[in-house]
Order: sequence, then C-alpha cells, then structure tokens
Amino acid sequence: MKPLIYGYIRVSDSEPDQVTRRTELQLRAFADDGGYSFAEIFHEFEPHWQRRAFEALIGKLKETDARYVVLPSLDHLTHHRLLLAHMLARLECEVGAHVFELAHPRSG
Repeated sequence: MKPLIYGYIRVSDSEPDQVTRRTELQLRAFADDGGYSFAEIFHEFEPHWQRRAFEALIGKLKETDARYVVLPSLDHLTHHRLLLAHMLARLECEVGAHVFELAHPRSG
C-alpha cells in the first residue's frame, strides 16, 4: 500500500487559474513519481494570516496518520522566517510529517 501524501498551496487572487491548475498537476506528478498515494490538496486563500487550510492540513494529518506533505516551495507556507520555522515545527514535531518541496525534491 502506497503512503498517503497531501498537497498544500497558497493561491493569490491575482494568479491565473491555469497557473494554479499547473501547480496542482505538478504536486500530483510528484506523488506519482515518488510512489505516494495523493490524497488531497489544501488551498490557502487570502488573507494568508488566517491559515485555515494549514490548520485543516494539520487536522487531516492527525486524523489519517499520514506523514507526507508536498508543496511547490516553502514560500507557500509563508515568507516570514520565524513563522515558517513555527509552521515547519508543527508539521514535523506535532504530526511527524516529512515536507517535500517541488523546488527542492530531495528535501524532507
């Protein structure tokens, strides 16, 4: 049985739909190429500070006991360095998730 992997992307109102769709397809391709079972993509919409999709992702990881997350880059979590460290710590320490970036496929 393939391990579950979840996707997470931040979507800007100014971003064309086809860019978002291409990113979604890239996340799915990463999962397929890596031998994962792609479960779902969590979309963070503006305002980003609310982090509703991030909180939902944390909840889903706990609920499913999944341990893998893929995102286009860490910038999709946040551009703020301290907040990024906090969010990564939550993913890694709170739920034991391995985080992969499309920009750096060997990370995680």
